Amino acid sequence: RAEAIVAAQNGDTGQAISLFQEALAQLSSPPLQSNRLVAEIHEMLAQCHLVEDQLELALTHAETAVAVAPSWTDAHVTLARVLRENKLLWASWNSYLSALQSTDPSQQPDIKAEALELHALLQQDLALQTRTPSLSRLQLFNPLHFPPAVIMQDTTPQDAEDDVDYTSAPLVPIDCSQATSEPEMSVPSTINWAISTTLGQGTSVRVWECGIIFARWIAAITQASTDTASHSHATPDSPAASDACGCHHPSLDVMNMACSQRLAQLLDSLQASPRGSPLKLLELGSGTGVAGLAAALQLDAAVTLTDTPQVLSEGVLTINASHVELLCHHPVATMALEWTSQSSSKTIPQVDMVVATDAVYNQGSIDPLFDVLSRVRSAAGARVWVVLVHKRRRHCHDAFMQACNQLQDVMAEPWHEDKRFSIISGWL
Repeated sequence: RAEAIVAAQNGDTGQAISLFQEALAQLSSPPLQSNRLVAEIHEMLAQCHLVEDQLELALTHAETAVAVAPSWTDAHVTLARVLRENKLLWASWNSYLSALQSTDPSQQPDIKAEALELHALLQQDLALQTRTPSLSRLQLFNPLHFPPAVIMQDTTPQDAEDDVDYTSAPLVPIDCSQATSEPEMSVPSTINWAISTTLGQGTSVRVWECGIIFARWIAAITQASTDTASHSHATPDSPAASDACGCHHPSLDVMNMACSQRLAQLLDSLQASPRGSPLKLLELGSGTGVAGLAAALQLDAAVTLTDTPQVLSEGVLTINASHVELLCHHPVATMALEWTSQSSSKTIPQVDMVVATDAVYNQGSIDPLFDVLSRVRSAAGARVWVVLVHKRRRHCHDAFMQACNQLQDVMAEPWHEDKRFSIISGWL
C-alpha cells in the first residue's frame, strides 16, 4: 500500500493501480477493524482510475469505499467527484451533501465550495431539461440552512417501479384521433434522467422526473402557440428568450397530443375573454416548485404553489417563488395546503387549472389527492381543468388510473420520450 501511494504521488497511476489491487488481495478476508483500510484502498483506486479516465472503474471503487465506510468524509467527496465526471450531476450533489454531514468543521469550507460550484451546473442543467431558461435561478436548498441538517435516502423498493408492462395502454380512455406520429425529440446530451436523487431535507426538496416532464410539455405548447401566432405577447421564457439562452424548444409536430391541444384551447379562450384574464393555476405538492414555476414562466400564468406547512417552513419553495416572480407578469404565490385538512380549504384561491406531478406513491395517497381536487373545484365555483403527470408504479398504478375516471372527458397519453410516464387530463 505504501509503495502504491508513492507511485501515485510520482504520477505512475498504472503502477499504483496494480499495487493497490495487490494490497486488496492481501485483505481478502479482513477483520472488522480493517474496514477503514479497505475503504481507503478503494478510495485511492477510484482516484487513480479517475486520473486514467477510467470512469466506470472509478465509480465502482468510489461506491465501494462509501459502502465500506459510510461515515468517512473523503469517500463521499471522491464519490461526488467521480459522479460529476460521469455526468451524474444530481447524484454528485447528493454525495456532496452527505460529505457535509459527516465532515468536521475544518473541512466544510472546501467541500462547500465544490458543492456550490456543482449547484451552479445543476441550475443550468435544470434549465436545459425543462427547456425553461429562467429556471436556472431555481434553488435546490435554502442558503440560510446550507448544509442541510438531515440527509434522507430514497427508500423506494427497486421492484416497485420496475415490474410494470410499459407497453400496455392506460386504463382511462385515450383520444389519439388527431395525433400525428411523433419523431424522436433532440435533447441536450447533458440530460440525465436519474434525477430522483435526494437534494436536501427529505422528499420535498427534490427535483422529480414528473416535474421535468410537465415543464417540457408546456414548453412545447408555448412553442407551438408562438409558431401559430396564437398569443399576442411573449412570455418571460418565450422561444425568442430561449434561443438567446441556447435552449431550443421542440416544434409543433413533436408534441401534437390531445392533452396539448386542450391546454392550447384553454389558453386561447382566456386570451379571448373581455378582460384578457391570465391562466390561474394551482400546483399541489410543489416541493421545489419546478412544475408550477415553469407554468408561470412558459404560460404567463398566475400561479399558486402549495405544499405542507413543514415544506414551506424549509424556505426553498418561497425563495424560488420570489426569484421567479420578478420575471413574470402575474403573481407567483405560495400557500400551505394540507390534503387531509378541511380547514385549509378556506384559503384555496379560484383557479382555472390544477396541476399535480408524481403525487401518488401508494394507494393511501389516492383518496386524499382526489379529496383536495374536489375542494379546489368547490372553491373555483366552476369546472377546473386537472393535469396529472404520473409515473407508473406497480403497487398503485391500476388503482390510480381507475380513480382518474372521476374526471370528466378524461384522457391519458404516454409521454413520448419515456412510456413509464403519462400525462392525464380531465375536467372536474
